[in-house]
Amino acid sequence: MLETDTKSFLDFFAKIKKETNLAGQKLEALKSEKNDAAKELKLIMDQCSTEQSKINKNLEQMLIYMSYKEFLDELTP
Repeated sequence: MLETDTKSFLDFFAKIKKETNLAGQKLEALKSEKNDAAKELKLIMDQCSTEQSKINKNLEQMLIYMSYKEFLDELTP
């Protein structure tokens, strides 16, 4: 009876250890996916910031040109 219980416990322990290892591997894979997604998001956010900066620069330039246009419009009859 003791041998049966011991074998049963060892089988149970082996099963738990295997499940724990599988769960650990799955966790590492999910962490890797999360890190990759975070890197991609950071890259996209950096690109958005760059484009927004370009847009703001162009808007400032357009305001300057608009003031020139208004001045020229005032000169023409």
